[in-house]
Amino acid sequence: MILILCLNIINFDIFFPKLDKVVA
Repeated sequence: MILILCLNIINFDIFFPKLDKVVA
């Protein structure tokens, strides 16, 4: 489950780099 979560975060960063900055 942790691996899936990490992959989701990576995909989120690829598709939504701007939102990732806001979240982080």
